[in-house]
Amino acid sequence: MSNATEKLLSGMLVGGLLGVVIGMLLAPRAGKETRAMMQEEMGKRYDDSTKKLKETAETVQKTVKEETSKMGSKLSDLSGKLETAGRETLERFKQKKNENEKEEVAAGTVVDL
Repeated sequence: MSNATEKLLSGMLVGGLLGVVIGMLLAPRAGKETRAMMQEEMGKRYDDSTKKLKETAETVQKTVKEETSKMGSKLSDLSGKLETAGRETLERFKQKKNENEKEEVAAGTVVDL
């Protein structure tokens, strides 16, 4: 073999060995190991998502309770105001009716039905 051929073959051998070593260092994990790692990561994310979803649901439930209570109070107040207004209107109607009847009696224009 000539000197140039020896250099070429030794260069190819060293390059090949370097390629194998670098490939082994940079190669992805074994499939079983990768699946286990992914399963663990997905489990963590599932747990985190479940925890956040539960916290959000509790917050929403608390807010709905508070707002429902506020609305109940407002409706109760409104109901009381409507009842008072209804009673006042009925009282004014009765007073007006009595005044009209008195005026009719005084004027002598009472009409019995």
